[in-house]
Amino acid sequence: MAELLFVLYLLSVIGGIVIVLGEERSAVSSIPWILVVIFIPVVGLLLYLIFGYSVRRKQLIDVEVRRALSDAPVETKSLPSTAVEKRADRKLTSLSALIERLTDTSLTTANELTLYDDSREWLVACRDAIVQAQHYIYIELYRIEEGPWLDALLDLLAARIQEGVALYWLYDDVGSRSLSRRYRKRMEQLGGQVAAFLPVRFRLLTSRVNYRNHRNLVEVDGTVGFTGGNVLLSELQHLPQGAQPLATTHLRISGLAVRQLEYSFALDWYVATQQLLSPQQSSSTMTTTEPIKMQIFPTHPTDDFPSLEMILSHAFLQARQSLYIESPVLIPTNSIQQALISTALSGVQVRVILPRRGRSWLAPKASHAFFTDLLRAGVEIYYYDGLREATYAVIDKERVVTGTPYLDFRSFEYNFDLTTIAYSSEVAQQFVDSFETTLALCHRIALRRNRLWRRIAHGVMRLLTPLI
Repeated sequence: MAELLFVLYLLSVIGGIVIVLGEERSAVSSIPWILVVIFIPVVGLLLYLIFGYSVRRKQLIDVEVRRALSDAPVETKSLPSTAVEKRADRKLTSLSALIERLTDTSLTTANELTLYDDSREWLVACRDAIVQAQHYIYIELYRIEEGPWLDALLDLLAARIQEGVALYWLYDDVGSRSLSRRYRKRMEQLGGQVAAFLPVRFRLLTSRVNYRNHRNLVEVDGTVGFTGGNVLLSELQHLPQGAQPLATTHLRISGLAVRQLEYSFALDWYVATQQLLSPQQSSSTMTTTEPIKMQIFPTHPTDDFPSLEMILSHAFLQARQSLYIESPVLIPTNSIQQALISTALSGVQVRVILPRRGRSWLAPKASHAFFTDLLRAGVEIYYYDGLREATYAVIDKERVVTGTPYLDFRSFEYNFDLTTIAYSSEVAQQFVDSFETTLALCHRIALRRNRLWRRIAHGVMRLLTPLI
């Protein structure tokens, strides 16, 4: 009997290791799962197949579909790269070319870009745009929560649909898990088209729960679009009148760049429904003002390469004077950590703001496990006493990277995210002003000698990061 159990143990361990290595994961994500398979026989293999199995090589959208979705009318296509690169510096050309090759998203322009660091103001702007919609509305949200805001939105959308405006609404099934069946049915009965992204029927028995759509966007008639980080509706509803806003990073965009929001939505709509959205009627026009060069690009866990990780590493390493970062968490992959360390050691001022508390009690503790090497290299890390969801990086006060991804392993490995890069010193200065205002409310983390038990705890936390 003992020999039979030993044989079963060997078969499960060898089979598990073969499966993990066969996916060609990075060592950082492979080793923890191999240890789970070795030390938790059979059960460890089942856990990996349920929660850890990668979809990176699964083709959710084939090349023909991508090409069909990008076949918008000529006047709405992105600017050809060559038309912009003649006036662009080498850094802009290098970064924009990398993004285009990895995500099929070329350099384009926006007429206007407005930054909102308060979700309440952003929601009001979205509502105003929906009121003025004439043809169609696209909505994609990671988290939808019940409450007065949702009731008001549903009433407004019902009125717009009655007036002939088409609605396409996509939400993440796990991110909106608190949404009751009654509200989901109410959404579906509006008269528009509503779909859940990668719905999960048995959350404890599928790896789909890992692969979530974190994108947030609202787009109206191809003329104006909104995107940004998570909208913390439950926290906003309990915020006292006149209290400090729960800082997030939201944008309002007009101009040709809106089409890149539309392209991202069309990709997700196809994944959720297997339906191709045909190019919609649009009145998008160019103005005579100086356009803002930018790119809005989606990243997927099914990309051939770790696109988001490569783009952010490249962007950080381009810094020559300053790199200002704010993120809800800092749980970097090895390449992101090395990019931050290399940038700091080269003499660039690297500053990072993190909230002391997060929506998850584990996230701040996991972030702290990566501080020692960063602090030793000269990275300045600051704690904000409170909850913040702002997510952005300002490079040399000339370029801004913002969007839905956090600086954590899940964003690089598992999430469907949407990122915006603006190549504009004027836009960058708005983020710098916000950063410096927040910095005045923070305290700096000092490098200290950790006791043995803390070093062991940090080591365990770093090892388990891919499993969190």
